[in-house]
Amino acid sequence: MDFTKLDDTTKEHASTAGRLYARTGGVSEAVALAAQRLQVDQELRPVFANGVKECKEMLTAILNDDIRGNFYEGMGCVGGCVGGPKRIIDTEIGKEFVNQYAQEALFDTPLDNPYVIEIMNRLGFKTVDNFLQKSDILTRDFDA
Repeated sequence: MDFTKLDDTTKEHASTAGRLYARTGGVSEAVALAAQRLQVDQELRPVFANGVKECKEMLTAILNDDIRGNFYEGMGCVGGCVGGPKRIIDTEIGKEFVNQYAQEALFDTPLDNPYVIEIMNRLGFKTVDNFLQKSDILTRDFDA
């Protein structure tokens, strides 16, 4: 397949929340945006680790009950994906580009994205609340 011969797509499907994933703290921020949008009545206390060393330290702290958070984010690369081994620009510059790209998104969260809503409708859910109440797609059972 020659990608240079493919037509460019003009559809902007990714939300601000989704675009933030590429940098440390971005997943936590995306979860906070979605929780705010859903009017979740619980304070999000994210803790994030930056690079493998910090991820190991965070996991140890969790196992030792030495850390207080309710959402844990670990990025294997320092700075997140923008700091990965194949980066071609400085990590901080990459982070700024990610932030700028996120701000240009048409939707703040997937919950605001009409394409996501259409998929939920096709699955038989009329609203996000209906999906959350009647679906176990997002439920994990670690004891099973």
